[in-house]
Amino acid sequence: MTRKSLCSAGKCFCIITLTMMAIGCRTMTTQLSPGDRKLLCMDADMSEMLEGCASRGLLEIAPVALPEGEHLLGVNDHICHPVATMSGDTIIVMYARNASHWGGEDKPDKYTNPCVITRSMDGGRTWSGPVAITTFMKKRTKGCRAGFGNAFGTLPDGTVICLVRYGVFRSRDQGATWEHLKGAYGEQQLKGLQTNMGPNLIVHPVHGLVAAGNSGRDKPPDFPPTIWLRWSQDAGETWSEAKQDLPKFAVPVEPTPFMHDGAMLVLGRSHSKEALDTKNQVWRYTQLYSRTGWMPFTASLTNITASQVGIDTGHGPWAQDTTEVSYNPVSKRVEAVVTNRTGGGPGREHPGNQQTINLWSIAPEELAEGRSQWHFEGTLLRRRKIRGMDGMHPGGGVIDAKNGVAHTFVYCGFRLGPSGIYRVTRSLDTRALSRQLQKLPVMAAPTPSRKELGPAAKIKPCGLRMLFIHPATPAGMKRAWYEPPVKGRFTDAASNYAPWFTRLGLQVRHVHTLAQFLEAWSDRTEIDVVTIADHAWKRPTWLRHWLAKSGNELLEYVRNGGALVTEVGRDPQEKLLAKLLELDIEKLPRLGKGEDIDAWIDVVQKTPFSRRLLKTIDTRNSDDSLVLSSYAEPLPTWARFTVCSKMDRPVIVAGHLGKGRIVAATAEILNPTNFAAVHTKSRFREEDLLQLWGNLLYWVGKEE
Repeated sequence: MTRKSLCSAGKCFCIITLTMMAIGCRTMTTQLSPGDRKLLCMDADMSEMLEGCASRGLLEIAPVALPEGEHLLGVNDHICHPVATMSGDTIIVMYARNASHWGGEDKPDKYTNPCVITRSMDGGRTWSGPVAITTFMKKRTKGCRAGFGNAFGTLPDGTVICLVRYGVFRSRDQGATWEHLKGAYGEQQLKGLQTNMGPNLIVHPVHGLVAAGNSGRDKPPDFPPTIWLRWSQDAGETWSEAKQDLPKFAVPVEPTPFMHDGAMLVLGRSHSKEALDTKNQVWRYTQLYSRTGWMPFTASLTNITASQVGIDTGHGPWAQDTTEVSYNPVSKRVEAVVTNRTGGGPGREHPGNQQTINLWSIAPEELAEGRSQWHFEGTLLRRRKIRGMDGMHPGGGVIDAKNGVAHTFVYCGFRLGPSGIYRVTRSLDTRALSRQLQKLPVMAAPTPSRKELGPAAKIKPCGLRMLFIHPATPAGMKRAWYEPPVKGRFTDAASNYAPWFTRLGLQVRHVHTLAQFLEAWSDRTEIDVVTIADHAWKRPTWLRHWLAKSGNELLEYVRNGGALVTEVGRDPQEKLLAKLLELDIEKLPRLGKGEDIDAWIDVVQKTPFSRRLLKTIDTRNSDDSLVLSSYAEPLPTWARFTVCSKMDRPVIVAGHLGKGRIVAATAEILNPTNFAAVHTKSRFREEDLLQLWGNLLYWVGKEE
């Protein structure tokens, strides 16, 4: 390894050069500057593993297009979503030049473009300047059936075809110049729905150039269980189409088609709720296979998984990403490079502190036998999870059999900030590569310090078993709701909570659908606390219907020692729960401004509501028992904190204290003598949440 000091634009930085052993006719090198490492966010173990692979000529990572110099135009520092193909010895990469992935203050400008080309004629060592392919277009194709996503392919004669939302582009000089094919893939040729595109175009022995897509908008849950194939037998000028309806579990968004030995495989991330393994909380990628090489396909769910990151099928499936599929002529196996955006490989899905691309393989004979169980070869790239990070989209890779390598192109960076395109080049000697990749240590979940834990540091993990009921919120809300009893806006709320739950010994199950809830409720003897998010009472209706039919079961559960955390008394739906629990919420007096708070408390604690509440839920017969209430509901905001802190028993109020104050108020309510109130503004802090939970455990499972 050598170190070089370079200067660029008056700034000095170091480049670490790893010289790799030659494979075939190729010698690989990896150059990663501090700027690269910031975008890649690699942890120390990953960097060390990369060095080991580099020294053996097995793996390298190098930049292709970064948000600097000629690649940075206007506000568009988010360079993302690469796809690639190869014509002769030229590698062609197309990417999007955006202001952000989605959201953010920067708006698209005249330089924003979803299809920018860069080329390499030396195996990916150096790259040409960027060229927007739309500069070769006079007018976009009317009614183009290509939706989001770009697709790339090369014909046997070296002609390159590019399919984007503007239509079809063709190059006969390895991507140097392009022609826009008038009307191709438009409404005059195709009558089916617009589709999201798989990343590559394949060549079929009968039908010619083939594109795969799934009809639907980039707005779940509008993705249907269908697959569209569209093909051209005249180098992209005219197109035909066919569609197959699939089983409900198979929703192959951005499907990646692949041909080998006359058979066709399609691999894609699945946006069907049936693809969610509720027991293990992972999403399973969908596989379509046809031994004849054409429709109809046989659909199945694979063992290739990604973590469950969201609270509904509108967000969770996006832990998956576009896939890359190829045939390795050395290993004689089909290989797939697949993303887990919020976790690792099998058995490592839920640390919540990493983002990975993983290499999987399967024998063609196994596919022909109808199998869908892939072999995990290892993790090619692991990034430390940082809030706002974005990546990786390994679509449309390149097999360079001449040099014995495979090129995968990904993007790494941040959703609202800069990101760049990187080349991940691996040896086709997958057996040797896998031996090295398997040595990557498991990334440990962060452990909160005693200072961060606050009062919780004195509490031994009690193994409290909790069930969180959080039905789906509208996809447009763009937020994750997680009680108790705090509402927060997160990139990945479940991952943020995981370290605290682990440290405090909490066993947590999240429930978002009726099927998941019924499965969990069947094991209610194994649950200590049920929490119901306040928005659960309004959407969807299954929760209200279930409570109406099963109120006696819930009451029995509470009386037999189970605790219930929810909000009662805010609207008619919540009054249903109060009725089921024999609570008379309507008799609670209201507190007017200027009235005596202490007198109000005295009245409230003598009401039938209060007595029944304590009798119903206080089942542990101890002064330290957890009492759950809604005392704050009849109170104006100005009085809630004071009233709750003066109650003579510990109380959780899963209600509306307003923004971050609910954290401070609840924590003080739980243990006012040992807790210094924290005050937050519009966003709560993780340490606040941790102390809140530490105090909850103080009452539920005191230190022996």
